[in-house]
Parts: sequence; C-alpha cells; structure tokens
Amino acid sequence: MAALSCIQCFYAVWFLSVGSSRSTWSNQSMEEDSDDEDQRASNRFAGPQGKRLGVQQNGFKPENLPLTVLLLVVSPQVGFDSIGGLSGHISALKEMVIFPLLYPEVFDNFKIQPPRGCLFYGPPGTGKTLVARALANECSHGNRKVAFFMRKGADCLSKWVGESERQLRLLFEQAYLKRPSIIFFDEIDGLAPVRSIVSTLLALMDGLENRGEVVVIGATNRLDFIDPALRRPGRFDREFLFGLPDIESRKEILKIHTRQWNPPPSEDFLSELAEKCVGYCGADIRAVCTEAALCALRRRYPQIYSTSQKLLLDVSSISLLSLITNTFVYNALQHCKRCIYFQIVAKM
Repeated sequence: MAALSCIQCFYAVWFLSVGSSRSTWSNQSMEEDSDDEDQRASNRFAGPQGKRLGVQQNGFKPENLPLTVLLLVVSPQVGFDSIGGLSGHISALKEMVIFPLLYPEVFDNFKIQPPRGCLFYGPPGTGKTLVARALANECSHGNRKVAFFMRKGADCLSKWVGESERQLRLLFEQAYLKRPSIIFFDEIDGLAPVRSIVSTLLALMDGLENRGEVVVIGATNRLDFIDPALRRPGRFDREFLFGLPDIESRKEILKIHTRQWNPPPSEDFLSELAEKCVGYCGADIRAVCTEAALCALRRRYPQIYSTSQKLLLDVSSISLLSLITNTFVYNALQHCKRCIYFQIVAKM
C-alpha cells in the first residue's frame, strides 16, 4: 500500500508540473502571437524602408501620428511654376484654397463659406496629381504650414469589417487636428463599388467644421464611376477637367522640361515640336524630352552600353544644339506613344 501511495503521489506531482508548463507555454505563445500581430499591423502600412507613406506634414512631427496616417515626402521643387497649360485651374485653386487662408476677413464680411472641395477628372498623365502636390507646396510658405494628406482610393479598402470606415474617420480626424490641411484622394473611383465607404465619406465631408481650413480634393480618370451624391455643391463644389493640352499648352510644357538645356531650344523649334505633339498629354511630353536626351547620350557615348564599369564622361560634350540639329527629338517622338485616351478617341 505504501508503494502504491508513493506511485500515486508521483503521478499527481507529474501531472501538476506538466499542466503548469503547458499553461506557461500557452501564455508565452499567446503573447508571441499578439506581438507578431502587432508587428504585422505596424508593417502593413509601412513603406520599403519602414517609412510611413501617405501624409506630408510641413512642420509637423510624423512620430506623433497614428500608424494608419502615413508620411508622404513631396519634392519642394514641385510648384505652380513647374506646371504648364493649366493657368485657369491654378487661379481657381488659389481662390478656393489659398485665399481663405490669407484673407479670411473677406469671407467673414460676406458671411459665406469657401468652397469645401473639388474634383479633378480627365485622362491619365494630364497633371491631376501634380497639381495637388504643387498646391500643397504653394500653400506652405514662411510661417504658414499646411498639412497634405494623400490616399489612394484602393488604400481605403480593407477585408476587415468596419476597418475601411475607421481609416476614413481617422484620416479626417487627423486632418481636422492639423488644419489647415488638404486631403487628396487619388483614384477616388476605387471607392465607388463599396456603398458603405461612400456613405461614411459623405457623412465626414458634411460633418467637418471650419471646412475652409480642411479642403478635400478627389482625382479620377472615370467621372462616370463617381457617386452623384459626392458631386453636389457642399461636398465637391467644383469640378476641373484636365484634358489633353492644346498647342499653346504643349509649348508651355516643352519650355518647362527644356529650360535647363544648354543652349535652350529656340522659340521656333518649340512651336514646330508642339505642332507635332498632337494627342500627347503632359506626361507624354516629358517622356519625349527624356528620350531625346537618351538619344543624344547614345549617339555621343555608345561605349557605355558595352561595359558595366563607370566611364569618365564629358557631359558638356553632349551638346543640346547637336541634339536639335540631328533631330533626336523627332526620333524620340517615334518611340513615345500618344496618350491612350487620344488613341481610343481616334478609333471611334
């Protein structure tokens, strides 16, 4: 009996020790799983180097922002002077965004609210995103700082129930706290299939106070995909069509992209080139200028393509004058296709 009692005591102690170790292991496993989930949530919105993407904060500290409001670095060189052919749009945006910040007494005197938002629409490559970024930089001068929040339409979608709506609420909350601010939705038509997100966006746009200090801008290539409720006055008050540039606009864009050439192209050459760029959008014209420079490089230093070593180049010998006389620009026109929108219209 004594031996049996000893055996029973041994097994009882063994079961207790195993149960305790299993409980400890289970708790550790749950903590590790929780840490892994937190890390995955932290990395979900991180960029390639772990940087947060999606918000430009001029003068604000990004470490104070929550995980889902992400840092976007916009080049300070991007301004209205780097945009050609859209002077009418720029004047309207100044009136809508910059004037309420500089001259609020005018709006107070007439007891009117400045426009709450605007919608950019048109073919790809016509400058919708570029204008929004330039607007953020133009608003931030001296002591006047404007926060710029940029989100893709698809970024607002989530497989988790209610997460997309929470992201939108958080974005508008941060924009309101950091006002004056600009919220830019690129490819906003990506939100169209989900009615619950559109309803949340409508409620948020209607619920913001001091909307003159929080401007909402949307950009899309498909205006027919935008919910009509978003397009009424009080939400997106104004709509700007970004069409293909005419000959004068193309000439302005060419001047911008060739102003650093030495020597600069002549006015006659730019006019002739602008006539040949029918159907090219702003991005296409920039691609033509880039391809022309590469054509000149291939002509002057063909040996760089046969070696992986860095060679000593005399950049000044790549004369832009020879680039023009040898019609490298016209060769570049053959390599760069016209805007796909123009090709579709031409086939109709």
